[in-house]
Amino acid sequence: MVRGTSPHDRNLHSMDLFSGPGEAAALMRARDWAATPLGLPETWPHALQTLVPIMLASRFAMRVLWGPELILLYNDSYRPVLGASKHPAAMGRRTQDSFAELWHVVGPLFERVMRGEAIALDDTQLPLERYGYLEECFFTLSYSPIQDGDTIGGVLGVVYETTERVLAERRLRTLRDLTGVTPASSAGLACKASAAALARNPFDLPFALLYLADAAGPQLMEAIGLPETSPLVAATAWPLDGERHIVALADEVRAGPYPEAVRQAVVIPLRRPGQPESTAYLIVGVNPRRALDATYEAFLDLSGEQIATSLTTAIVENERNLLIAAAVDARAEAERSNLAKDEFLAIVSHELRNPLSAMLGWTRLLRTADLSEAKRAQALETIERNAVNQSQLIEDLLDVSRIVTGKLKLEVQPINFVEILRAAIASARPAIDAKQLRVRTVFDDTSVSLMGDAARLQQVVWNLLTNAIKFTAKGGSISLLLTRIDSTLELAVTDSGSGISAELLPLVFERFKQADSSTTRMHGGLGLGLAITKSIVEMHGGTVGARSDGEGHGSTFVIRLPVAPMRVARGSAVRPPPAWDVPPELARLHVLVVDDDRDGREMIGMVLEQCGTRVTLAGSVREALAAFALDRPDVVLSDIGMPGEDGYELIRQIRALGAEAGGTVPAASLTAYAGVEDRRRALLAGFNMHVPKPVDPAELVAVIGSLGRFAHALR
Repeated sequence: MVRGTSPHDRNLHSMDLFSGPGEAAALMRARDWAATPLGLPETWPHALQTLVPIMLASRFAMRVLWGPELILLYNDSYRPVLGASKHPAAMGRRTQDSFAELWHVVGPLFERVMRGEAIALDDTQLPLERYGYLEECFFTLSYSPIQDGDTIGGVLGVVYETTERVLAERRLRTLRDLTGVTPASSAGLACKASAAALARNPFDLPFALLYLADAAGPQLMEAIGLPETSPLVAATAWPLDGERHIVALADEVRAGPYPEAVRQAVVIPLRRPGQPESTAYLIVGVNPRRALDATYEAFLDLSGEQIATSLTTAIVENERNLLIAAAVDARAEAERSNLAKDEFLAIVSHELRNPLSAMLGWTRLLRTADLSEAKRAQALETIERNAVNQSQLIEDLLDVSRIVTGKLKLEVQPINFVEILRAAIASARPAIDAKQLRVRTVFDDTSVSLMGDAARLQQVVWNLLTNAIKFTAKGGSISLLLTRIDSTLELAVTDSGSGISAELLPLVFERFKQADSSTTRMHGGLGLGLAITKSIVEMHGGTVGARSDGEGHGSTFVIRLPVAPMRVARGSAVRPPPAWDVPPELARLHVLVVDDDRDGREMIGMVLEQCGTRVTLAGSVREALAAFALDRPDVVLSDIGMPGEDGYELIRQIRALGAEAGGTVPAASLTAYAGVEDRRRALLAGFNMHVPKPVDPAELVAVIGSLGRFAHALR
C-alpha cells in the first residue's frame, strides 16, 4: 500500500496508472489485480508504478517482470512477440507459465538479472510457441534490474525482434554460396557442388535431393540430410511431372538440427533457359520451426534457379568440351587418314614399280643379251606374271574409284553360287599348291542360286581366298563352309594363319588400312581387297564380317547373301516353293511392275510369280499407263529413275485418274535413291510406300502383301 494517500486518492492514482491508450492499457485496466501476486495497483511499489506508464507509452517493445514470481506486464509493441498463442492471457501471469518452452534458456538469465547483473544479447535465438508450433525466432534484447529501495524488485526488458533480418542474411549466404559454385565440366559435378552449398544451411534446408532427368527417368545425383535407406530418396516417392509441388509428408521425417519432424517438402523443377522440359528436380524439406510463407518460398525458388543456372553452365560446358574433343578427334583422324593415304601411295608406288622393274629388266636382257632357250622362257614367264599382277593392282584401284564415285555396276543374272566357289578355288589353286595348304570345302546345298553378278561375286570369293592364302603359313589349312539359313546363304572362309589383333579387327574392311604398312612388311599388295569385297557384298544386299581370337589364332571371314528363286521353265507342272513366308493375299493379286532395267523387273516378276501373283511387266511410263488402262492392277510397283518420264510422273498421272478409274490404287516406289529426302519426295508424289534397292525378296513379298491388304480394304 502506498503510504500518505487516502482511499479516494489511491483509486484516482490507479486509474491514472493505466490511463494510456492502446490494448495493453485496456487489458491492465480490466485485469483483476487483486487476484494476482502483485495485488491492487495502488499497493504497488513506487518503482513499478513509475515504470508502467513509461512502458505503456514507449514505441519500443518492453516488458516488466516483477517480484519473485516475475509477473509479466508488457506494452502494445511487445504484443507481436507473444503471438496469438500467448496474448492476452500472458498479461499479469507468471512469466514461467507463459514461456515454459524456453524457460530453460531465459530462466537462468532472469536469475542473473535479479542478482543485479544487466544483460544484453544480439540476435539470440529463442524458440517461441506463439502460433501453434514451436517457432524459430531471433531477438536483440536488453534485461536490466529494477531497484526497489535497497533490493531488486524486478526485470525491465527491452526487446527488438530480428527474425526477418537473421533469416534473410542466412538465406542470402546460401544464395551466394550457390552463385559462387565453381563452373563444373559436367552436370554431376555441378550437382555435387550445389549440394555442398545447400548442406551449409540445414536450418532452412533440413534435407535436399537433386535428380537429373534423362530418357530413363529421373536419376538421383545428390542427397543431403537423409540416409541412403530412406524411402524418400527414391524418385518414385515424389511427383516429378515438371510442375512445382508442396508435398505434405505423412511419415515422420527426422532431418535437420531440430528434434521436430519435417512435415512438408517442396518439389521444384529446374529448366534450361528457353526449354519447357525439366532437366532436373530440386526437392527440399521445410524447416519445421518456420512457416512456409511467401518469403521462404521465394528463397527456395531462387535456390532452384541458381542450381538450374549452374547445371545449364555445366551442360553447355560439357557440350562445348565434347565439340572440342570431337574436333580434336576429327583432326587427328584426318591426320591419320592423310598419313594412311601417304603410306598407301608409297605402297602403290612400290607395288607398281616392282613388276615394272622386273619386266623392264627382262625385256632389255631379251633385246641385248644372248640368252638360252630356258632363260628366254623364264623371261617371258616372268614378264607375263608381273604384267598380270600389275593389271590386277590397277583393276583394284579402278574398282575403288568406281565404288567411291558410285559407278560400279552389277550385271545381275541368276547364278549358281557353288559354281562360283569352285571357279575361285580353281583360279587360286597354283598359290594353294605352292604353299602346300590343305583346303576343305563343305557345301550343304550345291544347287542354291542367287541373283547377282557372277564376275563380282567370284572376285569376292577370290579376295577372301587369296587373303587367307597370303596370311597362312606353309602347310596350314583353309576351309570354306557354305550353309543356307532360311533365305540367306552364309559362306565362312576360315584359315589357320597369323590372325588379327583386337585393335585391327574393326578396321579390316576400311580403305587405306593395313596391319603393316612399313617398308619391312612381309606381305605385298595394296590392302584394298577386303574394302572392295565389303562394297560388292553390300551392293548384293548382303553383309560381311570378320572374327579372330587374336594374333596367331587364325581368322574367319563370313559373307551373307540373300537367296533369289530361279525362274521355272515354261510348261513345268511343278512350282518350287518360295524360300520365304508368302501372305495369302498375294495369290489373289494382280501387280504391275515398272522398271526400265529388264533384269530387275524380270527378277521381281519371278519372285512374285513364285508366290502365285499375276504379274504385268512394263519397261517405261508409257507402257505402264497402257497396261494400266487395259487391265487395271491391284498394286503398282515402280522404279523412280527411268529415261524420259520417271516414276514420279507415273504416279502423278495415275493419281490424276480419280477413284473410279483406279487412281487410288496402292503403289510403292522401288528405287536406289534411298535417302530421307527421297522417301519424303516419293510419299508426297503419291506413293504409299518407299522401298530402297537392293531389296530382299522376302521384304519385297511383305511389302506387296501389305499393299494387297490395303487394296482389298479399298474395295
